[in-house]
This record gives sequence, structure tokens and C-alpha cells, in this order.
Amino acid sequence: MLRGSFNVNRGNTVHSILQVETDRLLAGLATEVPEDYPGASEGEDLDASLAGKRVYVSTLEYTLAQFRARSDFKAVTAWDLCSRNVDVMDWRNLSGRTLSERISSGLAMRLGSEDALIHMYVPFGDSDFQDMGYKIILLSGQSRIFSNLPFVELTHEQHLSPTLFFPELELSGPDAMPPDSAAEFMCSPFYEKAPTMRALQVDLENINGYLPKTRLNLTGPETFKIHSFGLEPGDEIKIKAGFRYRPAVVEKIVRIM
Repeated sequence: MLRGSFNVNRGNTVHSILQVETDRLLAGLATEVPEDYPGASEGEDLDASLAGKRVYVSTLEYTLAQFRARSDFKAVTAWDLCSRNVDVMDWRNLSGRTLSERISSGLAMRLGSEDALIHMYVPFGDSDFQDMGYKIILLSGQSRIFSNLPFVELTHEQHLSPTLFFPELELSGPDAMPPDSAAEFMCSPFYEKAPTMRALQVDLENINGYLPKTRLNLTGPETFKIHSFGLEPGDEIKIKAGFRYRPAVVEKIVRIM
């Protein structure tokens, strides 16, 4: 499974720092600055490749327990390391913002996260830091990544969908049902293109029909029922399944015959 990637864009010489352990995450930036910049240090203290340069280093450290204790921590979420200046930064739940404002993650980044160079993807609620995915945006061809993770280089024109890091869902069941009846459907989770038994909370929605159960706590495939009370031949029921911050991952249409 691809655990990281980075894009190369034009900009200033800013290096990214990302050290990932199972229960510890250290992330931040190292910016090349003039010789007399306050608080700067020798570049070679960070890496031998920066010998002879001065860098201003700003990092943020989280333990896994601290990160999971955040009120906005959820499974199936994208995060960015957002900084308003070199000394004030924190991880932001980008999925939460895109859901509340009904905008795409790409637009959210353009509106307020031009300086968010490090992105993280949380697939499960029990994921540790090494189980999460990461993307780093490099501002120039001289920018470097200082990390214990391997990264795959992508050009600016190439696109890496965050969904590659997330579990997916499949809905199965009848394509048609009679009026005033009940039918059984199954929601099956997949991760890295294989069935998964890891715990996931799935939200169900419907248009038309009656759905008695609107939340599933999956540890593998699980069934649920939908009723067609009051519907007539020619009507349709739409069933949607998704996650708290990524609703309607999959949909299924059921015709009333």
C-alpha cells in the first residue's frame, strides 16, 4: 500500500520534516533563512545536505494518545498541518471542514491552507501513526523531505486521491422489491482492495422507503433491512452508506415493481 507521496510546485525553499513511529508523530518545517535570522540554526544540524545554510526549524509533536483524545478525531478523515506562522501550527481535520462547509478538500486547501504542506489520512479509529497515509507538497525543486518514511514522487499534474488511503464500502442486495414489503441488504467493508474485519462505524441514509437502522458498527459484512411501505410500482429507493466525515461513499438504487 502506498504510504506517502509528494508533489513538486514552485515556491520558496522550505523543507518538510516528518518522523513517524507507532505512537509518536513529529512533523514540521525547516525554512532556509538569512545568516542573521533570529532563532535560526545550522542546516547541518538537521541534515548534512544543508551544510553551510541557516534554517529555521519549527515542529509539532503528538503522541497517539493525545491525537486520539482530540474531540475531532474520527476514522476516515484527512488532516493537514496548518500553520499561520512558523511558530504556530497544529493538525486540522480537513474532512470536518469540507463536510460542514460543503466544499471539496482541494478548495478548502486553496481557501485557507496554502501553507499546509503536510497531509495525513486516518483510515480507522484504531489506526496508529504508522498505519496512516501521508502526502507532502514541496514548494520548489530544492525542497526536501526529512522523514523515516519512503515517499513516491508525483508531478504537479498527477493526482493522488485521498480515497486510496481510506476503506471503501459495497452495498449488495436485490435490485427490485414489491410495494409494502421488506428486503435485506448487506454492507461490506474493504481496505486496500480486500475485505476487512477492522471496526468501522457506517452511517446509512435513504431516499424513499423506511430504513429502521441508520448506523452499523461493522467488523466485517453486516445486513440491514429496508421497507417499501406506501410506495408504488415505478418508485425507487436510494440507499446510501458512508462515514461521519465522508458520507455517501456508495449508493444503491432499488426499483419498486
